[in-house]
Amino acid sequence: MTTGEPTPTLDDLGRVQSLDSRNVFRLLHEIPEHCETALAIGRNFPVERLALKPNVLLFVGVGDSGFAADVAAELLVDDVEVPVVTVHSATMPACVNEQSVVFIIDYFGNTPTVLRAFKAAQECGANVICVTSGGKLRERAAGYARVLSIPAGQPSRFGLVYMALAPVAAVQATGLTTTVEQKVSAAILLAKNAREFLRFEAPTTRNQAKQVAEMLFGKIPVVIGGSDYRALVSRRWVNQIAANAKQFALSCTLNDLADGQVCAWEQLGSSSCEPGFVYLVDELDWTTENEIIRQASSEALSSFMHIDLQMKGANKIEKLFYGLYLGDYVSYYLALMREVDPYKTDGARFIASRIARRETPTYTETVSTTETTASEETQAV
Repeated sequence: MTTGEPTPTLDDLGRVQSLDSRNVFRLLHEIPEHCETALAIGRNFPVERLALKPNVLLFVGVGDSGFAADVAAELLVDDVEVPVVTVHSATMPACVNEQSVVFIIDYFGNTPTVLRAFKAAQECGANVICVTSGGKLRERAAGYARVLSIPAGQPSRFGLVYMALAPVAAVQATGLTTTVEQKVSAAILLAKNAREFLRFEAPTTRNQAKQVAEMLFGKIPVVIGGSDYRALVSRRWVNQIAANAKQFALSCTLNDLADGQVCAWEQLGSSSCEPGFVYLVDELDWTTENEIIRQASSEALSSFMHIDLQMKGANKIEKLFYGLYLGDYVSYYLALMREVDPYKTDGARFIASRIARRETPTYTETVSTTETTASEETQAV
């Protein structure tokens, strides 16, 4: 770049400093180190090796905590010789009993649904472990369930690695698996290497996350992957784009696209809501029908933009970590392009405040009232 040329939007440090009020970029940068801390927390959790295998390993959570439950289950399902199940409600499956191990996950520890789920698990006589940074869940667990304490002080969406990895390491400590922590550690190393090419200091010309954000700017991101670990990656992309960039996005699987969703996109004619299709590509797709679906859908929707993103890594866990981390950076750079603060989530905080006060908003409440109430809510969501 010659002297006098304008700095590209996503390489402008002043832009970051003016928009990123709470240094979300630092949270992104430190995710691999948070992963290592989370493993250490779970590894040092005082849990005994199980004499008998449980009939089910259950992870319970809603919202960001529910997503963490799904990630934990995905990390364990191929390495644990018992059923691994997730629940996103207050109701326990019929199989839960005294032989079950149940992880109740809630970052802040105050979500009503999760508190009811804890009570339900308690009534079933299950072996319950609560994963939280505090709140009512910690208080109610006293005297009955063990508490796997994780660090507080950040939005729950950035507490994902603590909520997912600490219980995974604790499961390994019980003897139900001996290999998953080693695989996660390798995935963390991959994330550290990827960070060098995704971080803000890496210019747009060689920063994949910045390039993808530029291509998606002004479009509706539609994130598509196979019905495997990529379904989680796709969900995370959509949630992070919504929370960080305040941008509407959609998620679907390749099979959903093939079964009918492609027909709706074919008929889209308004440039005001033009989609940008992001395909999460795995090299193993070449041995399945996934590659046929991807190519055929690309041809059917050739009038729209397509991005093929290879999920890097030697195995499923490494590819999962890479896809999640890449999406976090893309959502951050989209926030900068849209000139919004990636930290603030006023709408979500307003809903959380209503739940906390057990009040139902009336139809006549105005947007200005919503914004005022949300800005006064101190708990990060």
